[in-house]
Order: sequence, then structure tokens, then C-alpha cells
Amino acid sequence: MCATRGSFDSPQALWAHQWLAREHPEWMPHAGITYCFEALFPANRIVVDYGGVEELVLLAALDSQTALDRDEAIAHAQGRFRRARFYGEQEASSIPAQEGEGFVLRWPDWTRAKVKLDEYVRMHRLIFTTSTRTIWAALRAGESPEAQAANLPAQMRAWIAGYAVRLRSQHAGVVAAAQAQLDEARAAGLLDGPRAAFAELTKAKKPSPKLLFSLADGRSINDLVWRMIEPEFERPVWAIEPEE
Repeated sequence: MCATRGSFDSPQALWAHQWLAREHPEWMPHAGITYCFEALFPANRIVVDYGGVEELVLLAALDSQTALDRDEAIAHAQGRFRRARFYGEQEASSIPAQEGEGFVLRWPDWTRAKVKLDEYVRMHRLIFTTSTRTIWAALRAGESPEAQAANLPAQMRAWIAGYAVRLRSQHAGVVAAAQAQLDEARAAGLLDGPRAAFAELTKAKKPSPKLLFSLADGRSINDLVWRMIEPEFERPVWAIEPEE
């Protein structure tokens, strides 16, 4: 019987049950022992890309009643499952950096703590804080949302890139419209001499008289336009914290 935290029918639990039935149908855990695994399969990817690997990685064997470690029971499963690497006792600052996600630290009293590496934390934050507003903020700051999302799964990259293209197009459309209106006013001689007639013209123009005056004075309207097109907050469906 497979389960994740509090669920026997989560996608991870159902996948693990099917994988065990297919790969190790004869294996049964020792009575009174709960085996803990990490489920690796493409559809379960959150941050780290394991390159299409599908397996259960053995993490620990626990007493089902006390939840204390029963290391002697690991041998019963170790021949069938890859075991998570154990680095032994060492200072936290010397933990190898080649691990893609992080580590679980275990103390002699069986206390455990999960440690996530800096890049994993950065990517995790990027995924689960992504919204229409964060993409807009990156573009306003002159940054590339696509570059920031370069290591994310394809579905996420596509959503971020698609929304960034939409905002850039909207921004460019407003700038082009304002420039065309300024060119029209200049051709009509409204920028020569006093600007009373020009000011009157801008009152009836969309999207904003302020844009036209800024352009006429040679000032950038880039940030003004970004502020004008700030979107409503919306998050993609995948930016919801999953069960690990």
C-alpha cells in the first residue's frame, strides 16, 4: 500500500503503486516497517529535471508504531531500489554541491531537517510566485522573464513566454499610437510656438495626454506606458504548491 502525506489516492501514491506492481510485484515490506521513498517520474517534476527517470529512491525505513529509524530493515529493500546517498557525519558547510535539490540532515536522536540548496530555492520561488504581475514587473525593470525561466519545465516556460510576448505587444502598441499622434500634431504645426492648440488636441487623445507631452519634450515614455498597462493579478494553474 502506497501513500503520500495523508493521501492514498494522490497522483504520486497512485503512480508508486503502479510502478511497484510493474517493477517489483513480488516485494513485500517487513511487517511493522514503513519504507520511505522519493518518487521520481517526469509528471512529478517540480524543479529538478531528472531526465526522464522513473523510479522509487529508498530514503529510510521507519518503525510503523514509533516512527523511529530502523536502519537494519533497509537491507530488505536495498537490492531492489536505489538508495539515497549517505554522506556520513560532516559539517554542513562541507556538504557537496553536486546535489541538484538538497539534503536531509539526520541527528543521532533521529531528528531530521530538509535543506534546500540556493539554486533550488530560487527556482522554487520563481515557480510558485509567478503571476501576471511578476512578469510585468520583470519587463518594467528591463529584465527577461524568459531568461529567468530558462531552466523551468516546458509548460511553465511556454506560459511565461506567452504572457511576456502579450505584454510587450501591448506596450509597443501604446508607444506606437502615442508616437503616431505626436507625428500628426507635428505635421499640423501644433508644436511650433505656443502649445495651447497642442494641449487642446491631447485632451481628446488616447491613451494619455501625458505621453504626448513627454514625447514632445524628448523624454522617455517607457516606464509611463508600463505603469499604464499593469495587469490584474492572476496566477497560472501550475503555480500552486504541490504535495512533495
